[in-house]
Amino acid sequence: MVLALIELEEIGKKPYGWANLEQGFTGEFARQILTPLVGKPHHSNAWGALTGTAIKRRIVMPTSTYRAMQAVNSHGRKTPVYRWA
Repeated sequence: MVLALIELEEIGKKPYGWANLEQGFTGEFARQILTPLVGKPHHSNAWGALTGTAIKRRIVMPTSTYRAMQAVNSHGRKTPVYRWA
């Protein structure tokens, strides 16, 4: 997942793409974009660890808003929305 963290940080530095998302993005959205770039982790909890590490390293920041997840297996539960730090 180190590669995923590096990719996430690089995406955040670019003046296009995600940086233009005015309403922020979710960890689910990050997972959808990063999976083709870095592959699936050995455990699904790694995505949450990636998000937590990105917050600690001040790559992303929570916006205090939540959005329903889109994946069917997520059952529409609410997930935090993030913005670039």
